[in-house]
Amino acid sequence: MRVDRRKRSDIVAHVPFNVSNIAALQKLLEGLTANAYALKVPAEFVEKFFAGRHIIRAAAAAQLQASRRLLQGIEYALREGGNHLWGQSTIEENYALTRVLELLRPQTVAEVGLFRGQTALTIHTALRQNGGWSYMGVDPDALAIATTREVLRVAGVAANDQFLPETSDKWRGKAPADFALIDGDHAYGSVAADFAGAYNLLPAGGVIALHDVGSPVYGCTQQGPGHLLHRVLPGVLKDGAALFCLDAMCRETTMQKLAEGAYTNGTAEAEAIARVTMADTVSGWGGLGFVVKIEGESRVDLAELQKQAPAELAPAGPPPKRGTILGRVARKIARHIP
Repeated sequence: MRVDRRKRSDIVAHVPFNVSNIAALQKLLEGLTANAYALKVPAEFVEKFFAGRHIIRAAAAAQLQASRRLLQGIEYALREGGNHLWGQSTIEENYALTRVLELLRPQTVAEVGLFRGQTALTIHTALRQNGGWSYMGVDPDALAIATTREVLRVAGVAANDQFLPETSDKWRGKAPADFALIDGDHAYGSVAADFAGAYNLLPAGGVIALHDVGSPVYGCTQQGPGHLLHRVLPGVLKDGAALFCLDAMCRETTMQKLAEGAYTNGTAEAEAIARVTMADTVSGWGGLGFVVKIEGESRVDLAELQKQAPAELAPAGPPPKRGTILGRVARKIARHIP
C-alpha cells in the first residue's frame, strides 16, 4: 500500500497519515453505519449539540436581521428555503462526523456548503485539541459565511480558518485536504465535480463525507450525492476506497428530541421542524456518506463520472414501514401535526 506524497506547497505544513489508521477508520464506520434506523448517541453529546444549536439560532437570526432578510416566524423560515435558524444536519450525522474526525485527526479540512454553520461547528469542536490544523469553508452566500464565522467565534472554537465566498469550482482540485465535507450544490454534475476535485488530491487514509445521500433501504437516493455514492462510485472506485452510508432514516434520536420539544421554543416549533425533517427524509435528503481512500494513487476521471449522470432522478421510495423505529417515532409526531 503506497501513500501519495506529492508536494502540497499551497497549504500549511502537512503531516502525512499513518496508513494503519485506514483499518481503524473502516472498523469505526462499519459500527456507525451498521443500523439503518438508529445510532446510539451519548446523552452528553446531545446536550452539547443543542447548546451549539442555540448559538446557531442566535447567530442566524442576528445575521438575517442585519442583512435585512426579515424573519416572519418559524413557519416562514422553514418554508422559504429550509430551517434557517437551526441548520439541517441531524444529531446522528454530527455524532458520526465527530467520531470520524477524532480518529482521523486531519491537518487540512475543506467544507463545501456552510448554510448556518452546524457542521462547521462540529468539525471545529472535534478538532479543537488538534494543534496546527487548517480549515477552508467554501460558499457563495455571504450570509452563510458571516453566520458561520459568528457561530465559531461565539463557541470559542475558531481556528486557522479561511473562507472562500465563491462557488466550489473556484476551489475544487486546487487545495488538497485530508478531510472534505461536500454539501454544496446537489445537482449531480456539481457534486461529481466537487468529489473528483477533492478525491484526486486526497492522501491514503483521507476521508470525504457527502451529505444528503438518501436512504438506500427505501430507494430514496434521488439527490445528486445519493446517485453518486450508491450507484456510481462502487463501480468506479473498486478497491481504491471503502464506502459507507449513515442512512437518512437513521434519525431516531433527532426525532425523539423534536417530539419532546425540550430544546425548542415550544411544541409548535418542534412540530414544524419535525415536519420538514420527515419530508426531507422521504424526499431523499439527509444521510451521510463516507469515502475512505485506501490507495493513495487512486484517481477518478470526472468525464467518466459525468457519463453516469442520471437521465432522471429516481422517485422517492415508500414512507417508513410500520415496524421500524423511525416509523413509530414519525407517527407519534404526526399525530400532533395538523
